[in-house]
Amino acid sequence: MSEFQNIYFVKEFAYRTKLNYYHQQERYAKTENARRKAKIKVENIEREMADKQFDISEYYEVTDLLNSVVGLLVFPEANVFKHIPRFERDLKREFPILYKCVEKAEKEGSYNYSYLTEPYYAEEKSPLAIINHIRNSLAHYRIMIEPISGKISGTNQIVAIVFKDQKPPHSKKPQEFFSLKIDVSDLEDVVMEVCDYLIKLG
Repeated sequence: MSEFQNIYFVKEFAYRTKLNYYHQQERYAKTENARRKAKIKVENIEREMADKQFDISEYYEVTDLLNSVVGLLVFPEANVFKHIPRFERDLKREFPILYKCVEKAEKEGSYNYSYLTEPYYAEEKSPLAIINHIRNSLAHYRIMIEPISGKISGTNQIVAIVFKDQKPPHSKKPQEFFSLKIDVSDLEDVVMEVCDYLIKLG
């Protein structure tokens, strides 16, 4: 398992993001000159990744998903969070896939929660509480990857993401923490569920 704060993985994640971006530019370039420039970028990035012994792939879908979650939850937080239900009973109704992920994590022992109070007057396991903690874990680099990637594991296959949140060390209540493991096989459905919810707002 590797924390996202691990600088080795942060560097690999940055390379994966760049490679995804320039692969898309190369694929959808409107002129041959633009396609050639993007291809040069791809080749240069792949050369650097090979030198660092990072795994090279045509497309990193988990990297894309995580970047999408950041865009969906971190950037529009102030405007979006007031629309998300704050009561526990709404999680199953409004976000059934996320609800199943929480239930699964509870059964496997990979859901941990010790917050005494939730922001926004939300209840534990409410859509607002769960999504807020996922948002915080992404915004403050508190995610963990299973298994560790790159040359350490010899594979670029990420199986699960553990989202973690906690009160800062200087807080009066440092014992409060949150942890939720979501399998990559479920993460895409969770991201699409959040997309669908945001599309229906207003």
